[in-house]
Amino acid sequence: MPAKNRVTLQMVFELVQSVESRTARLEQNYTRLGDDFTRLADGQTRLATGQSQLQTDFSRLATGQSRLEADYSRLATSIARLEGGYGQIVASDNLLLETTKKLVETTNRIDATLLVMDSRLSALEDSLRSINIRLEVLHRHVEHQDVQLGILSDEYHAIVEQLKRLEARFDRWEAAQLETRVTALEQKVVEIEKSSRN
Repeated sequence: MPAKNRVTLQMVFELVQSVESRTARLEQNYTRLGDDFTRLADGQTRLATGQSQLQTDFSRLATGQSRLEADYSRLATSIARLEGGYGQIVASDNLLLETTKKLVETTNRIDATLLVMDSRLSALEDSLRSINIRLEVLHRHVEHQDVQLGILSDEYHAIVEQLKRLEARFDRWEAAQLETRVTALEQKVVEIEKSSRN
């Protein structure tokens, strides 16, 4: 017959302490597990908040991208307008260059014409000076002829008076001499008038 194991107080006490120690460890593990669940719940809440913020950021990013695309479209339109304006400016510059060339050519022709006119005016001025000198000479000559005609006119009137007196006295011979002198004076007057006309 087998021998029975004897259960002593010491064994029971050790068994109770072992159970208590395990129970304490289980409680600690349970507490740690609760803390881990709490932290996990907090992490899930934070994750949900982060996801919400991330969705908000994505929405803002999509809105910003749409605005950026709209700005890029407006920028492309502005660039196209600028290119069109630049083309018009280039065309205007080319037209201005052509007009400037034509203006330079016209100015050169005007300058050449002015040079020719200046030369002709100089020649005309020289001719006018020569004509003025000739006119002065002719004026002096005419004045001299006028003086001579005055002298001859006085002499002619004196002879006519003498002829009248002689006719009154019927002195034919002196009248003939005076008539000869009058004819000679008339001939001189004619010659003077011819020379003054020439």
